[in-house]
Amino acid sequence: MEGGRLAGDNGGDNGSVTPETGTPSRLRQDIFPALYFRDFRFFLGGAFISSIGTWLQTAALLWFVREHTGTDVWVGLANMVNWVPILLLGLFSGIIADYFNRKRVIVVTQAVMSLSALSVGLVIGTGHVSMPLIIALLAVGGTAYAFFVISWVATIPDLVSTDTILDAVALNNAQFNLARFVGPTLGGLVLLWSVAAAFYINALTFLCFIILVLFSGVKIPPPPRAAGNTLAHIREGLRYVRSRPWMVRLLATVGVFSFFGYSYIVLIPAACKDVLGKGESSYGLLMGMTGLGAVIGMPVVARLNRYLEGSTIMKMSSFSFAVFLLGFSASQAYWLSCLMAFGTGLSFLMFNSVATAVLQARSRHDMEGRVMSLMIMVYLGIFPVGGLALGWLSDLVGVGHALLAGGLACLAMAAILVLFPTFSREFVISPAGE
Repeated sequence: MEGGRLAGDNGGDNGSVTPETGTPSRLRQDIFPALYFRDFRFFLGGAFISSIGTWLQTAALLWFVREHTGTDVWVGLANMVNWVPILLLGLFSGIIADYFNRKRVIVVTQAVMSLSALSVGLVIGTGHVSMPLIIALLAVGGTAYAFFVISWVATIPDLVSTDTILDAVALNNAQFNLARFVGPTLGGLVLLWSVAAAFYINALTFLCFIILVLFSGVKIPPPPRAAGNTLAHIREGLRYVRSRPWMVRLLATVGVFSFFGYSYIVLIPAACKDVLGKGESSYGLLMGMTGLGAVIGMPVVARLNRYLEGSTIMKMSSFSFAVFLLGFSASQAYWLSCLMAFGTGLSFLMFNSVATAVLQARSRHDMEGRVMSLMIMVYLGIFPVGGLALGWLSDLVGVGHALLAGGLACLAMAAILVLFPTFSREFVISPAGE
């Protein structure tokens, strides 16, 4: 496989990705060709273990806060401090990803997140529950995550070849979303035992990621350091994106679906308990169904990419996401809510995978960190703000009406993509950065 840009530890030179020697299995070669690269498998495995812990903790946290405070606004706030540092620090994190050793950034940030999770677990486990203290500790972990996730996503093209970037992106999104199934499902069971245990388990998963990254032995040198200060680099990145209107439109589209759509997970505890009348274990499965849908979406988007343009896949998946979210808002049956949650996960994985792959494939190598920082800002940085807004709206008019409002907003954005083809015509994956 040719076209990669940086060597792993298996004998390649800088400027190319060298896969492992030997004959690859049919699974790697035909279905998941990105798994042909050894270093990518190590990093992906570590990310998956860490993501399981993160979503296990997230599920436990949201349920605990809802039970402890009784309001959806507090749930939205607890979720927001976990993720909003991405929005606040995303551009600076992009500079770190572009000009510092990404492997070192990944290891250090995972260690900080481990300490944060351990500290929250101790606060809850000792019975000295203080929401301000928990919020502060979560913010520390969220800040570390803001630096980690951008360096990790910017590293993906360096671990695989250009023609397998979409497969690698889909696999990364799939591990993240499979963890959204496994983590919350386990979280619902852990809640029956101990809330604090969820945080202890999460702390251990971060350590597992560190071990796998160090064991891989991959060397990822940063691009040559450019002249100028940090603000100059940020302005340069913003000019780069602004000079490409299609990037602005793509990021705006992702932002809409993140704010109004992906943020609905904040209301899953309220929907499960108040609308469906279910408890902890049922809640874990319901929240996890979004992740299971994403897992199924992974091979679907990889297959569709062989026959359809990225813009077409985005139109299909954005419309189906809106329909499934509207169905979730209207559901009064647990089985139907699980089905709708499954559909939102499948659709959002397809939508987000294409958006990410388009940006990665068409960005200049020296701009990857900054472009991906903007992508992650509008994806993971904006959704907690939307979650806080939906939480406030839910307390005001009810969880069903809040979900309905989010679904209608997503449907309107999907209509723009379908009815105005020029808006998304350039959302295609090209073989080289611009």
